[in-house]
Amino acid sequence: MREELREERILIFAPRGRDAEVMSSVLTHAGFLCRTVDSFERFVADIAEGAGAAIVAQEALQAADSAVLRAWLERQEHWSDFPFVVLLSQSSGLAADGAHERLGELGNVVLLERPLNVQTLRSAALSALRARARKPWCT
Repeated sequence: MREELREERILIFAPRGRDAEVMSSVLTHAGFLCRTVDSFERFVADIAEGAGAAIVAQEALQAADSAVLRAWLERQEHWSDFPFVVLLSQSSGLAADGAHERLGELGNVVLLERPLNVQTLRSAALSALRARARKPWCT
């Protein structure tokens, strides 16, 4: 894949059910370049290879050891702020057992409660990519 396209793709990590498949279909139909991943290791590797944004289910992050992802985030360029769109379930219990703090460690996070409608998903994806595409005014 060409380098410039990698920075435009959206990674989707929602390993349960059909969430990833449905989101990828909706976003691809709207003109976005998407890649679904089914493991946390692949998710982090694909972010490191290049992506514009990530859409990830909260439960997928909770089940993983996020040290590798945090390490990658710490190595970003000082101007970089990789965007995450985190999908919450209606009964997520975000305040329970430090979940809110763990999500905060990701930095640039937008939280969306499921179920999502198509317009919300498209808008969040576009906003995340636009935020990532902004060039630093100084380096």
